[in-house]
Amino acid sequence: MTFFGGALILAVMGLPIAWLASEFRCGRGMRISLGIASMAVVTVTASGLWAALAMLQ
Repeated sequence: MTFFGGALILAVMGLPIAWLASEFRCGRGMRISLGIASMAVVTVTASGLWAALAMLQ
Protein backbone atom coordinates (compact mmCIF):
# COMPACT_ATOMS: atom_id res chain seq x y z
CA MET A 1 0.00 0.00 0.00
CA THR A 2 1.28 3.44 -0.84
CA PHE A 3 1.63 6.29 1.60
CA PHE A 4 -1.30 8.09 -0.05
CA GLY A 5 -3.53 5.03 0.28
CA GLY A 6 -2.68 4.60 3.94
CA ALA A 7 -3.28 8.27 4.66
CA LEU A 8 -6.62 8.15 2.87
CA ILE A 9 -7.77 5.11 4.82
CA LEU A 10 -6.65 6.74 8.05
CA ALA A 11 -8.52 9.96 7.17
CA VAL A 12 -11.72 8.13 6.16
CA MET A 13 -11.75 6.14 9.38
CA GLY A 14 -10.19 8.68 11.74
CA LEU A 15 -12.03 11.89 10.93
CA PRO A 16 -15.56 10.60 11.70
CA ILE A 17 -14.30 9.08 14.96
CA ALA A 18 -12.57 12.35 15.89
CA TRP A 19 -15.74 14.24 14.99
CA LEU A 20 -17.79 11.99 17.28
CA ALA A 21 -15.28 12.38 20.11
CA SER A 22 -15.27 16.16 19.69
CA GLU A 23 -19.01 16.25 20.34
CA PHE A 24 -18.27 15.48 23.98
CA ARG A 25 -14.89 17.15 24.60
CA CYS A 26 -14.08 20.06 22.29
CA GLY A 27 -15.43 23.48 21.58
CA ARG A 28 -17.87 24.52 18.90
CA GLY A 29 -15.22 25.54 16.38
CA MET A 30 -13.44 22.19 16.56
CA ARG A 31 -16.72 20.29 16.15
CA ILE A 32 -17.63 22.30 13.07
CA SER A 33 -14.15 21.97 11.55
CA LEU A 34 -13.98 18.21 12.09
CA GLY A 35 -17.51 17.79 10.78
CA ILE A 36 -16.78 19.68 7.57
CA ALA A 37 -13.49 17.85 7.04
CA SER A 38 -15.10 14.48 7.73
CA MET A 39 -17.95 15.06 5.30
CA ALA A 40 -15.57 16.37 2.64
CA VAL A 41 -13.18 13.42 2.84
CA VAL A 42 -15.96 10.82 2.84
CA THR A 43 -17.75 12.54 -0.07
CA VAL A 44 -14.60 12.78 -2.20
CA THR A 45 -13.69 9.17 -1.43
CA ALA A 46 -17.16 7.90 -2.29
CA SER A 47 -17.12 9.91 -5.52
CA GLY A 48 -13.73 8.49 -6.47
CA LEU A 49 -14.89 4.94 -5.79
CA TRP A 50 -18.01 5.53 -7.87
CA ALA A 51 -15.94 6.84 -10.77
CA ALA A 52 -13.55 3.88 -10.54
CA LEU A 53 -16.44 1.42 -10.59
CA ALA A 54 -18.06 3.24 -13.51
CA MET A 55 -14.84 2.90 -15.52
CA LEU A 56 -14.86 -0.87 -14.99
CA GLN A 57 -18.24 -1.30 -16.61
